Order: sequence, then C-alpha cells, then structure tokens
Amino acid sequence: MIRLGTLLRTIELLALAAVFVAGWLALGRDLVDLVTSERIEGQSDVTPDSRYLVYALQEERPTPFVFSRPTQLFRISSLPVIEREAWEATDSWSYGYRLVMRDSSGTIVETRDIFSRSLRPDRILPYKRPIRFFRGDDALISLSDDLVVESATPIASVEMTPVEADAGVEQIAVRVYQRLPYSDAAARAEFQRRSPEERAIYGRASALPADILSDTEKGNIIRNRWRIVGPAGVAGSDYTVRIVYEGRLPEAQEAQR
Repeated sequence: MIRLGTLLRTIELLALAAVFVAGWLALGRDLVDLVTSERIEGQSDVTPDSRYLVYALQEERPTPFVFSRPTQLFRISSLPVIEREAWEATDSWSYGYRLVMRDSSGTIVETRDIFSRSLRPDRILPYKRPIRFFRGDDALISLSDDLVVESATPIASVEMTPVEADAGVEQIAVRVYQRLPYSDAAARAEFQRRSPEERAIYGRASALPADILSDTEKGNIIRNRWRIVGPAGVAGSDYTVRIVYEGRLPEAQEAQR
C-alpha cells in the first residue's frame, strides 16, 4: 500500500520534472534559432552563413548601454526593420533615434538626435550585399548605417530611444560598440597573446601575413578594434533582443537583380 505522503512526493517530483523538461525544450528552441544552418522560413532561396544579436529600440522606454569603462568614442550600427508592404512600395526610408549620454556619476552630458536614410539593398547595383532577415518574420531589414560618436567628456553609458520615422519602419535595431583604449606597448602585447588563428583574422585586411607585420602595424590592428556592448537590464523587460541572419542569393539570382 502506497502512503499518501509518498504519493504526493511522487506527484511533486513528476511536476518538477515536467517543468524542467519544458524549460530545456524552450531553451533548445532559442539555441537552435541562433546556431542552426537550416534555410529560413520565408527566405527559401537564402542559406544563412552568419547570425548575430541586435537590440530593438522601444518607444516606451530607453534602451541603456553601459560601457566597461568611460569612453570618448563609441560606434552605433543601426538596422531599420521594414514592413513587407512598405518594402514593396518604395526604395528608401528615413528614421531617427535619440542618444542620452551620461558620465560615470549618471549626469547627462549630452542629448543628441540622430537621423538617417536607409536604402533598399536590392535596388543598388551591382547586388553583392548580404541579405539580412529574421527567422519566420515577414519584416525585412534595409541597409544598415554606422555612426561613430565622439565626446569631449568620457561617457559611461548611453540610452537610446526611437524618434521620428517614415511609415513602414516597424522597428530600429541597433548594435553598440566601444573602442578599447590601449597604449602602444599594451596593444602589441595583446596582439602577441592571441592564437595564430586569431592573429590571422585580425590581420586579414593587410596585404602581408600577420606574423611578419611590424610592431607598429600589430599595435594599430588592436587599437582599431571595436568591442560589442550589450544592453543593461533584463531581456524582455528592459530591452528586446533579436537574431539577425545574413546570407546571399545564389549567383544566378543575384545576376537577375
């Protein structure tokens, strides 16, 4: 005969196991979205070869980005997300976002509104740009715009909010980068600490192999690097994260564009 306490404990353990399995299944779906190389729903002609995270700006609250140390130089890459109906109707869209820059004490140093105009990528020839899209989403991503912001006062954090935008601009997604300060000696040491594979990647813009670059060139490679900065807070409440996929059409279809 099974005791009532034992039965209740068994039911409790089964319930916990069900919650655990459901959580892992949800996590597994998120991981598949990030690492899968499958063709994307709605983009059957494109096989993605890279993917990365972007952060969608919210109208109801600013999205905060906190730098690892105060900086006088940071970079923003903005990607306007366009409704499919608007994508078919026109070739370009204007949009804007507001920057509120704060110092290490939290005091506002500067507020600046940034405006940009983005072009539909497949109307620019020759068509060799990657196609950017979200998985299972009809919205499309127009050409990105890069902005380097310089401040006389070191900035510890920046808050971003969308402002004016053309009809059809569904969302503005961004990536924020900071320039890491290195002295000459520290930059050269940082380059040497990297693996041969990493040094080759860092030096691929040079005509010479990474191992025979001069010390000055090695230092410049490190000093010119930008590091991605994630938003502060909790995903889903303080900020919204999305996964962008990049790929190219088959060459035959690119030639028809």
